[in-house]
Amino acid sequence: MSLQTRFGSGLSVVALLAATAFSLFVTSAASADSPALLVGYDFENVTANQGVDIAAPPSFEAEALVASDLSIVEGSGVDLQDTLDRDGVIPGAVSGNQMSFEQGIEASTVVDPWEYNSFQFGISTVDGIPYQITSIAFSVGHNDVDDATAHDGVIEYWRDGSFLGSDTFNIFYGLAGRSIDIVPANLILGGQRTTFKIRFNQIVFGPNSPTVQLRIDDVEVYGVPVTTPQVYSPKGGEIVRSGSTYAIKWGAPAEATKFDLKYSCDNGATWNTIATGQNPQAYSWAVPILKENKTKCLVKVIGKDDGGAKKGEATSDGPFSIEVIKLDSPNGGGAAFTSGELRSIVWTTNAIKGELDKVILSYTLNDGAKWVKIAEIADGSNPGAYDNWLVPEVTQSKTKCKVKVQLKAKNGDTIGSDASDGYFTINPGMTDGSK
Repeated sequence: MSLQTRFGSGLSVVALLAATAFSLFVTSAASADSPALLVGYDFENVTANQGVDIAAPPSFEAEALVASDLSIVEGSGVDLQDTLDRDGVIPGAVSGNQMSFEQGIEASTVVDPWEYNSFQFGISTVDGIPYQITSIAFSVGHNDVDDATAHDGVIEYWRDGSFLGSDTFNIFYGLAGRSIDIVPANLILGGQRTTFKIRFNQIVFGPNSPTVQLRIDDVEVYGVPVTTPQVYSPKGGEIVRSGSTYAIKWGAPAEATKFDLKYSCDNGATWNTIATGQNPQAYSWAVPILKENKTKCLVKVIGKDDGGAKKGEATSDGPFSIEVIKLDSPNGGGAAFTSGELRSIVWTTNAIKGELDKVILSYTLNDGAKWVKIAEIADGSNPGAYDNWLVPEVTQSKTKCKVKVQLKAKNGDTIGSDASDGYFTINPGMTDGSK
């Protein structure tokens, strides 16, 4: 289970401050082939510039499949409108109006809509029973006729402050809007709150449309019950510190009441027991202290019923790393150094197994075919930085350079080692190039 990311996450996330009146509805649980409407927001009778978040009413909390909250950005230049003609309806002609944002943008300016308008809601399952999100449906539109096809938006998925992934969608011209139906890739809703953030991603130019309306309405989330255990974290790709405490989180069908937890450091070839007979769907794991970094680690969750019968198992979607030591700099990334200059080497050490005797620093010019010692710190200390590396002389550019840090015990064993993740370049100095 890995959430496919279709859009980058580099833009900043703003606090969501204001909300509006709404009606909230749910349906009964779904069968395997009939997704349930987990939560729906049907915006009615919008009042402009409301300033409080909407809390779900108690009846919803008690009767629904999920618990929910909602908020809408009210930033500089944004009004929540309830007096304009949109979605083909004259205000007052029917009960309630659709929700839209209006931006008053000064001429010759450019704004990032994420700073001006967005919408978010957070949901989690009642009783912790997980649901696979099968689709997210809503309607969007805008009133800017200029280059309508260029307008787009993004829905992001977050859990416990971690970015899970995203999907993009088109914002069609016309405030009547068009329906959007998004099918997230393997997004599982569990007892942990998952936040859905919808924002408009098209940068708006003042000269083209001094007042820009962007609209979103009728948000609905559908899902089906999860019938086998699912590992939420670690999912794969994480870096876990040796000796730290890490929260393993998972979901499972209702009949699975006890869980055995295991971990592997060799991509599942062998397994070690973490805990057995666990009740909750989260566990604080005391990460083992290893002798070296491990990059092919997995966690497995095995579900059992009250009688001990197995009710399925799940592993991390992909391998994660348990790190004893990390070479922070130079770490590759296309960096370029010049022969003869002084550079710093920086590393981070987590819990180590055994008593440290010395630290050895080395470099390679040929992707590790040959390593040359830079320095040896033999007083038992581990300063985490060495500021006096004299970049070696080269007569031509070397593009496959790395640095390595090793921790050694008194018996000579390596108890921690890491090298640059990528290559950096060493270029000859002025005099070197003339040799």
